[in-house]
Amino acid sequence: METAWKVLLLAAVATLAVAQSLSHEEAVAAAISNYNRESDADNLFRLLELKPQERPLESPNAIPVNFTIQETVCPKVENRSPDQCDFKEGGVVRDCSGTVLATLEGPVVTVTCDKPIRTKRRWKLIKKGGKIVKDFLTKNNIIILPGGNE
Repeated sequence: METAWKVLLLAAVATLAVAQSLSHEEAVAAAISNYNRESDADNLFRLLELKPQERPLESPNAIPVNFTIQETVCPKVENRSPDQCDFKEGGVVRDCSGTVLATLEGPVVTVTCDKPIRTKRRWKLIKKGGKIVKDFLTKNNIIILPGGNE
């Protein structure tokens, strides 16, 4: 009986050690990897913004994650690291949140991402706004020279 308790105690300590060895950044990387593997998107997604989260004291091996990803130019079939890929202009942006559970078998990811947000429309609006400003400046013979605030 004493041996059984030692084994259980050892397993609990090992589980805690695994949980402590998985950082927030590693948990997010696992979540993005899982998303890229499971999604039906043609291209890989890469981290755009990491939103820091506090690890709850009551469950140290449950790591809350909250981040934004954006589509890259790399097709999934190339099996490249998303960090080696440029963001796709006008690519899909998704906000994701959930939990990564550190276990002895590896991270268990429970993360959901909201509906895709296309950045293409935003870029068109920015370009259109720039054209409007340029046309206004040209029409009114306004010249802006680079320089300091003198």
